[in-house]
Amino acid sequence: MDCWALATGASRGVGLALARGLARRGCSLVLSSRSLARLRRAAEQVPAPRVELVEADLRIEEDVDRLVDRLLAASGGRVRAAVLSYGNPVCEPSTLDEAPFSCWAEAARLYLASTSRIISRLAREAGPGMITVAAVSSFTTRRPHQPLAVADAVRRGLETVLLLSSQRWPGRIQGVLLVLGSFPTPGARETVGLIAGREPLEEAWRRRVEALSPLGRSGRLEELERLAGLLLDLPEYVAYTPVRVDGGSLDCLC
Repeated sequence: MDCWALATGASRGVGLALARGLARRGCSLVLSSRSLARLRRAAEQVPAPRVELVEADLRIEEDVDRLVDRLLAASGGRVRAAVLSYGNPVCEPSTLDEAPFSCWAEAARLYLASTSRIISRLAREAGPGMITVAAVSSFTTRRPHQPLAVADAVRRGLETVLLLSSQRWPGRIQGVLLVLGSFPTPGARETVGLIAGREPLEEAWRRRVEALSPLGRSGRLEELERLAGLLLDLPEYVAYTPVRVDGGSLDCLC
């Protein structure tokens, strides 16, 4: 299978799991994160035929363009997929009134501007064929939670970006919104710990996260690996789709 894919936020957690899933399907990968040292360690866990590493900050336009340039050069334009995982705005957790103006601008660059830029360039400059673009969002965007006010509000726009992209480039860009529940990644546990305050982390995780799913547990990263491989098998007529990977969660963190 001649497959090249991009995975952002790939040094740990969700982004790394999605990258491993694509690698297990035989894709060569361009991996990015803000830390080259962590990315090098993560790459050892990715069984891809070829791996290119790019230190890039999705909030910076020049970094986004450099990342796409490396992907196009490494793949010779034969790009099959991009899985876009993001960090969190630096101000979070913060409520609507606590979030500074600069945090909203940062979040718009992180989630929306970077995604739009990557998709637009791939649609115009990559070789022929369908490119599946999967962007990571959260189930909390359906019922926004005050400490995640900025991320939840801005990430709602990812669906619009993906839908507009599939309309702008039909048969070329296939958008998938990954609406994730809670996975026990370092970033997620850190955020829950900050929200919980003095409550012990494990108790907070059980009450605020695992109890929200009828399955009574959080997600497993190997489940995301399996899902990543399935993204390559979507038929063309699936122009855009949201995919809930939240264990049937009924509410948000509270």
